[in-house]
Amino acid sequence: MSTICRPMMTIVKETPEPKGVHDVHNRMCNTWNYEAYGVDSRDGCHEIISKAVAAYGILPEDIPDTMDLFMNYHHDCERRRWVTEEPVSRPGDYIEFRAEMDCLVGLSNCPQDVLNPCNAYHCTPMRIEVFAGADAG
Repeated sequence: MSTICRPMMTIVKETPEPKGVHDVHNRMCNTWNYEAYGVDSRDGCHEIISKAVAAYGILPEDIPDTMDLFMNYHHDCERRRWVTEEPVSRPGDYIEFRAEMDCLVGLSNCPQDVLNPCNAYHCTPMRIEVFAGADAG
């Protein structure tokens, strides 16, 4: 028996240069991360997304690892370790997805501004736009 895998979404366009600078290796930030490093307790991406999808009956422990858009997290071969650096994206940059099936998307504008430079130590607002599909009524 074979399994057919379909993509949930396809990246149609992304404007930052270089392209494809996204993190898919790490768990999202959470309250425990902040507390473990001596930062005052605050909600991380996990808590923010958990609250956003709770109305759909999704429990915090059921939330999968995230795709962290524009997070410059990569392997530094010389230092033999993974590093987080400031983002390559700039104001006005964006990424556009095409949903290949119905999707519920939980989103967090990462509040991480004290433990690493993933947001250049400065959280900024973002804009989300959702367009109806070509076959939508």
